[in-house]
Amino acid sequence: MKSKITKKLIVYFLIVILAFSFISGFLFLNLSKKIVERSSLKNLSERGTRIASFISNSSEFSSEGRGRMGSGYRRNNIKLMNELLNTDIRIINKNGSQVFSGRDNPVAFQDLDPKEKEIVERAFNGETSHTDKISLLNSDNYISLATPIKKDGQIIAALLLSENNFLESEFINSYLVIFVISTIIGAILVGLLAVFFANRFIEPLNKLNLATGKLIEGNYKISSGISQDDEIGDLAERLDTLAYRLETARLESDAIDKMRDDFISSMSHELKTPVTVLKSSLEALKEGVISNPSEVQEYHEVLFNEVGFLEKLINDLMDLNILKNSKFQMKMEEIDVINVLNDALRSQSLMAREKGISIEKNFTDDELPFVGDYTRIRQLFITLIDNGIKYSKENSNLVIEEKSDEDSFTCSIINFNSKIPEESLNHIFKPFYRDKNNNRKGFGLGLAIAKEIADAHNIKINVNSDDEKTEFIFIFKKMGN
Repeated sequence: MKSKITKKLIVYFLIVILAFSFISGFLFLNLSKKIVERSSLKNLSERGTRIASFISNSSEFSSEGRGRMGSGYRRNNIKLMNELLNTDIRIINKNGSQVFSGRDNPVAFQDLDPKEKEIVERAFNGETSHTDKISLLNSDNYISLATPIKKDGQIIAALLLSENNFLESEFINSYLVIFVISTIIGAILVGLLAVFFANRFIEPLNKLNLATGKLIEGNYKISSGISQDDEIGDLAERLDTLAYRLETARLESDAIDKMRDDFISSMSHELKTPVTVLKSSLEALKEGVISNPSEVQEYHEVLFNEVGFLEKLINDLMDLNILKNSKFQMKMEEIDVINVLNDALRSQSLMAREKGISIEKNFTDDELPFVGDYTRIRQLFITLIDNGIKYSKENSNLVIEEKSDEDSFTCSIINFNSKIPEESLNHIFKPFYRDKNNNRKGFGLGLAIAKEIADAHNIKINVNSDDEKTEFIFIFKKMGN
């Protein structure tokens, strides 16, 4: 990738600099050429005017015969001016019958260049004009100018000047050399800059390529390490977000797999004991090993209890599955939480009396309106009250407290027993979780069901436990908040 992008950038940069060089060079050359041409023509025109004025004022130049040269006006004078001014000077009389020149081999009027004849005719009409431009690359870049020669206010001849515009040719040649050299130097500099900027540009792309390679390999903990405020930075940020979400999804998938394995293991463990008891008791009854009526009755009670145990397990699993189902709709209505709490306490009062536990209520409100499912909120309280009774010491107190503030109200269930270990506090709401030091019979589903009910009603549960007591705190948001 690096080599390809570098080559492309170098080519693109070179195309841009060459295109810019040729366009700007062409425009500059034409503009400069026009300036040189105008300057040359201006100088030539001024010289022609001065020469024409000098000739017309010369005593050796007579107006007789419509511009004939006097006998004393020699060709050497024109030749001397040619050498001094580096110009070819020719004088054509008004009728065009004579051409006076400093050349050794003078040219007749009829042999003049057609363009020169045209500007001479204009000079006879009182105009000063010059021949058209010549090709840029023509080394013999001659320019001709014709201007009238006047004597006593009358046009008696035309002055024809021709010279090689060597300044323009030299300028063009020098410019082309400078242009070629500067273009080559510019191309080299642009190539070096292109390599430098290409490396700067593809460095984050290489990082992105490396990061995506690791993602393909399954490593979702990677980070691109790119932080820049442009499109590449946005792409890197999205890639990092994708990696984070993939890693989160992987962890969740691992957690689900572990939960499934734990579920199968827990179910196997929970079913093994009652099924074993059922099988052994039924075998004893079937084979007549137990025949005493009182013992048979005792076995029947064991079978009934184990079936009840299995029934509760199945019901809890069904409840947990229903509550976890996002499509399950609870019957939401306005309820009084104080009434629900008293209802749950009444249902558990018998079990509390059997264990000698006194229930103490500390309520600060007579009623607490709340929108929720009455049956499920009651189930939530029953689960935690039942749990509190089970884990309370005999002949102790179970405290139920309620208090409220401006935005919310709380219900607390406090039992007095040994503390929940710190490592277990983060797991007690997971299905089938039971503390390894807990020998009490159960499935570890009650608190998981309670947590699902609380989450469905946006009720927050906090747990505090120390050496003296364990407190479950339910935080309800008041209606309208």
